[in-house]
Amino acid sequence: MALLRPGSSSWIATTPRLRTRRPSPTTAEFSVTTLPPSTAPLRILLLARLLLALAALLLGHALWTTSAGTPVHAASLLGR
Repeated sequence: MALLRPGSSSWIATTPRLRTRRPSPTTAEFSVTTLPPSTAPLRILLLARLLLALAALLLGHALWTTSAGTPVHAASLLGR
């Protein structure tokens, strides 16, 4: 599959970038990507989404454990 020249109408949204991954003295692994680089606002947005998900899970757990519909243990009914 041939890539079109920069500036021409192309299906590639961004310019491809070559990344070196896990370099060692004897080998190198290369990766070609067209994904835009991760920026600080994107990382902050991801962190905010993770914190919001954690808060929702904790709130759901708190409501579930303190609800009036929790089952009564049989030992408490027998007076033990």
